[in-house]
Amino acid sequence: MIQMNTNCWAPPASTAPARAGRPQRLLSLREAAFYVGCRSEQTFRDEVALGLWPPPLPLTRLSGKRKRLLWDILALDARISELSGAAQTGAVLHPDHDLDAEFDFGNP
Repeated sequence: MIQMNTNCWAPPASTAPARAGRPQRLLSLREAAFYVGCRSEQTFRDEVALGLWPPPLPLTRLSGKRKRLLWDILALDARISELSGAAQTGAVLHPDHDLDAEFDFGNP
């Protein structure tokens, strides 16, 4: 279970049942904001409105009353790759690559 603390922002623990080894494909507003590194949902909404991030999928509830805001994690990944230049070069970071250490993030 993910816990909130005063130093970082984290999404709530998922209430959805586990999917037998399949990763989650669609993200809520809060999960998408956290995924791309936004400190708040409002910041993420603002950045979506500016075109920095892809818009949510156009989904509605079965009742048709309320729109669900869900982002495709693959669309977010594609945009991140585009922004970083990895999309043009085909570069792939090794999972053990520590960007925080490389750029001295998180050190007081």
